[in-house]
Amino acid sequence: MEKEGRIFDRNWSKDNGNHVVFRPGRLSPERLQEGFRYVLREGCSGRGIWRRLAGWHRYALPFGSMSPVFHRGVRNYLRRTAEP
Repeated sequence: MEKEGRIFDRNWSKDNGNHVVFRPGRLSPERLQEGFRYVLREGCSGRGIWRRLAGWHRYALPFGSMSPVFHRGVRNYLRRTAEP
């Protein structure tokens, strides 16, 4: 990426999921950020959690009890990092 000039922000504290600091190969930085937020929103939704747990009956109790806590954390993260 360095040789191709695709790194446009060298403030590495921004390289944390809230900001894109490079130009991806085949999509815009904005589209990459939208996709990341979509995966968090959908994958960590209640429906997404239960869909993943459906085939894991023996793990449902430990993971099912942790998932709402994780879901709440992701929801708060998305709320805090939302564009104004």
